[in-house]
Amino acid sequence: MCFVIATALVIGNMSPAYAATYKLTIGTVDTTSTTIKGTATAKKTIKTTINKKTYTTTSDSKGNYSIKIPKQTAGQNVTVKLYVSGKVVKTSSKIVTLPLGGNEPKYAPKDWNSINRALESVNCYAYAVLKVCSTKYGYKIQPGELSGQRFTKLTEADIIAATKRDLNNSQIGKTIYSTTANAKPPKGFRKVALVIAPNEDYHWYEQDSQGYWSHKPGFSLVTNTDASKKVIYDPKVANRKYTYTVKTKNNNNNKYYYTLNYSTFCNYYMIGK
Repeated sequence: MCFVIATALVIGNMSPAYAATYKLTIGTVDTTSTTIKGTATAKKTIKTTINKKTYTTTSDSKGNYSIKIPKQTAGQNVTVKLYVSGKVVKTSSKIVTLPLGGNEPKYAPKDWNSINRALESVNCYAYAVLKVCSTKYGYKIQPGELSGQRFTKLTEADIIAATKRDLNNSQIGKTIYSTTANAKPPKGFRKVALVIAPNEDYHWYEQDSQGYWSHKPGFSLVTNTDASKKVIYDPKVANRKYTYTVKTKNNNNNKYYYTLNYSTFCNYYMIGK
């Protein structure tokens, strides 16, 4: 299900009690959607405006409605409005997301960030791919280590080969394969994405149940925002140039700044059984 970001009531000259008798909901809208579907007060006019063009429909006797729209990109806001006597009495909005399959984990940063060793013992690979936390302080598992053959080259091919070995391990028993942004995860699968900072580092993102994407930077906590502090709707177009403030482990407790630019977007991947 997509995340509802805004629901407002526009009353006009009607009293709040009168306007409250009307209802309007909007269903899932993703990048493959060509219709907006939802429920509303029966036999009422419903409109949406996209790129300065207005699309109109009427809810049926049971309150169901459907409006044909052009496909949208992830992160766009789609709003529907309910009209009575030519006036807007209700609006409902949703953010367009990449398709969901129903197996995505709930975004729960507190569950990860409350772990005492989160900063020192959890990285993007453990968070987004393996879904585990190291029991050894200061140790962050790397692709291939679980299966005994760590990746040796900072390339998509080498990292994915190592990840496949780990996921095929009897302790996990999962598979991974490449996919596309607009592919809907099949039953039991979820979507992740791999990026690389050339000659420096790799990084993983995962799509969560509300449709946004989250990650665990090695130097900070789990978050669903990018380097610009904006919510991630699609990791491919997110700002992936991160600057971290790191404290040195000495008596002076000095700080230094470290920048990682994950400029290479490798691919989207499905993980599941």
